[in-house]
Amino acid sequence: MSNYNTVEAAVLTLIQAISTVSSDDITRGDYSVMDSGRDNIAVITPGAIDQPDARSRMSYYEWDVLIDVIRRYIDDGSTSVSFIQWRDSIMTQLESYPTLDGVTGVLRTRIRTEGDPDDIFDDDDAGPFFKVQRLRLTITQRIDLTGGEYA
Repeated sequence: MSNYNTVEAAVLTLIQAISTVSSDDITRGDYSVMDSGRDNIAVITPGAIDQPDARSRMSYYEWDVLIDVIRRYIDDGSTSVSFIQWRDSIMTQLESYPTLDGVTGVLRTRIRTEGDPDDIFDDDDAGPFFKVQRLRLTITQRIDLTGGEYA
């Protein structure tokens, strides 16, 4: 049996493997990395869970992993280009591993964005300081049931 924690950890490992970033640039829920001076950041957080199908002795889950793709703002042109390159490198890496590099029971993944890229300003409306866009990665996983009535 697997669980959400397993698939989120696999997503983290795959993004950390991108050659153009340090593994410290990618976190699980820790937005303080934005204060570190790093240029390319990704913060992974839990999303929705759905159980679209359950059958005798097996269950199918759809786990949503949210990935906030963040690029430190430098200027209009170069930040936009660098942001697109960073976002595309994450998407390409994840598309290359549709089963998250062989996580048990993972059948497929689907990536979509949640809206357009946005700029982050501070409370005084100074900035922008970062460009951000959320990716939603939906992972379909089959889990063999072994406990309870299936023991």
